[in-house]
Amino acid sequence: MPDPADAKTTLDVLLSASTAREDTVIRGVALRAGLLRLHGCGWYNPGSAERCENCRTRVLPDTEPETIPALGMVAVRDYLTEAHGDADGPAQFVAACRAGICGGLAFNVADDVLAGAQHYGYGRAWPVIAAEIIAGVEARAQADGSPRVAPAAAS
Repeated sequence: MPDPADAKTTLDVLLSASTAREDTVIRGVALRAGLLRLHGCGWYNPGSAERCENCRTRVLPDTEPETIPALGMVAVRDYLTEAHGDADGPAQFVAACRAGICGGLAFNVADDVLAGAQHYGYGRAWPVIAAEIIAGVEARAQADGSPRVAPAAAS
């Protein structure tokens, strides 16, 4: 079925005229259809949004990284979080990426992410910035044709 010409306006009209129960159903269908994306801060954004309309952080993919470079970044972040705790681990990860310790791809992505974070006012939200760096590495690695790891089979 083709998408409506102006899905956002149609969705806005439906949500504004809905009851609480209808609102829940409409949002659920819109999420499945990709017209809305639920952000970590709890805000519903249009499916095409690059930044959250509420908190201005990037809207990241709902999928786990699959490329080897991005999975490596996840391992480094998780190791540093385990070693330094939830408060300092992500900051240590960002610092390592900026210093080039995590490789050239992460170094380039980190500068772009930090520039956006400073511009949009969340320059010290280390867990968010770390997640954005990993997503940026994933996107660039996919564009470069990096090998992917098959998802683990459900047990």
